[in-house]
Amino acid sequence: MIEPRAGSVITNIPLGGKPEYGASSGDGKVYANLTDTSEVVEIDANAATVARRWSTAPCKQPVAMAIDIAHHRLFSGCRSGVMAVSDYQAGKVVATAPIGTGVDGVGFDAASGNAFSANADGTLTVIHQGAPDQYNVIQTVQTARARGTWGSTSPITVYSSSPRSLDRHRRAPTEEEERCCRDHSR
Repeated sequence: MIEPRAGSVITNIPLGGKPEYGASSGDGKVYANLTDTSEVVEIDANAATVARRWSTAPCKQPVAMAIDIAHHRLFSGCRSGVMAVSDYQAGKVVATAPIGTGVDGVGFDAASGNAFSANADGTLTVIHQGAPDQYNVIQTVQTARARGTWGSTSPITVYSSSPRSLDRHRRAPTEEEERCCRDHSR
């Protein structure tokens, strides 16, 4: 854990695996993918401990993560070609969807209900959230191979590092995103 204002280390928390990516739910809990054990860990930031863990099966090697705070969902992009959707209150995978291979980044846009997976195989997978536990692939956008890097800006515009033109999904930032951006710019 790091004290962000001072940039100093507070403590190290043994996670029991190799962390690859994480997300905060804004309530003192931080979630991280453990790529070597194919698990998600819930970290209690106040107690500086691992509170619990759960498997991402059938998703293997979860590397990228995004969060839907309103519905308490985590999106783990896995190198096995699957996105696992977890209910982080229940601590379990509730849905999966196929994605391209070599995922490098994922994102979630609450306004559209779309999750995105940028993949090294030259695709950007767009998955729509019909309900908190219902997900369907609605589009696979061709991009350049090995260009799986993911990025977004505020207002939300989705980009992949492909030189080809992609569909752009725009919306105004949420209050939480505005607060997060202000907090990170200090």
